[in-house]
Amino acid sequence: RFGTEIFRTSLACCQLPRPHADVVMYLRIPTPCTPKRGPMDEQLCYRFHKRLRIEGPPEFPYAGVNSMLAALHAEQQRRRHARQHEEHRIPDEMAPGCHAAKAMPTGIGPNDGTSFSLADVVQCGHALGGRCLQCAGRRVRDVPLQLYSVFCAAYPAPRSAVASSSSRAPVLPSARPGCSELAFPAFVALAARLEPEPSERFLHLGSGSGRAVIAWGLLMHQSCASGVEASHHQHEVAVACRGRLPEDVQRRVFLHCGNALATQAEWCHASIIFISADVSQGDGLERMAEGLQLLRPGTRVVAISQSLCIDPARAPAGFSLEGTGAYRNAGAPGNSTVYIYRRADPT
Repeated sequence: RFGTEIFRTSLACCQLPRPHADVVMYLRIPTPCTPKRGPMDEQLCYRFHKRLRIEGPPEFPYAGVNSMLAALHAEQQRRRHARQHEEHRIPDEMAPGCHAAKAMPTGIGPNDGTSFSLADVVQCGHALGGRCLQCAGRRVRDVPLQLYSVFCAAYPAPRSAVASSSSRAPVLPSARPGCSELAFPAFVALAARLEPEPSERFLHLGSGSGRAVIAWGLLMHQSCASGVEASHHQHEVAVACRGRLPEDVQRRVFLHCGNALATQAEWCHASIIFISADVSQGDGLERMAEGLQLLRPGTRVVAISQSLCIDPARAPAGFSLEGTGAYRNAGAPGNSTVYIYRRADPT
């Protein structure tokens, strides 16, 4: 350990006047062990010590630990690369060659894809690139740009909204109170989380303007999608938007106007069911529980903005809570919390 070295020098050797010859000079030599070194020195010492541990010789005591750390690091890099490759991979049912991608703008190539960001899936208050408990673990899913162009043509943005080349979701008119509809990038991410089969049927109770129903019909070109909406105005908007779709997609999208709870006998034909908050409000929650018991095992039920139980951490009888998450709204600021349930096997 080095300390403070005191050097007594005679200024006479420096040819200074005699009265100054007995001056004592104290020279402090900064060393790594000086207790008053700054935080930067502490960080440098830590990095240097860490590098010695990692890059030391094989006979070093940390050699065994470092080999395990190196293996874990290599596995982490491999999984990260595989996850990035999977996120950018276009599923077969969403391939550009599907029927929904026939009548497309001429300026879009068949291999062009969207470039959605995490901010398109969930709205958070932190800076771009940050993470929080609300968006941690959330994955972004991209689709062919031709497919997204068809959806934007069905739901044209207002003139004040400028469509960007980055394929961000347009600003759409807000839905009626109690009917939370998800933005297209958020719906795509949620649909991928459900891991649907190509031919699974989709049902939306309280479909509003039909965004989820039409998005499902575009994404899953081997499936059928149905929506039930009580509002005549919202139903007319949905029908008008469906009329802007290609004919082969229109034949697989069904929109009905009426009470969603009155169609319980038909719920069993769908294996993925979305339920808006206004459908289960009041005494609708008890009637909803009765209809859910008619569903087949394996059916996924997604409740938007409101849990199907008084305790959000629990699931209705015969169901299991698969997860929850926040997804960005369409036409309104903020997110909607979704609750994902799965019908359990009676055995």
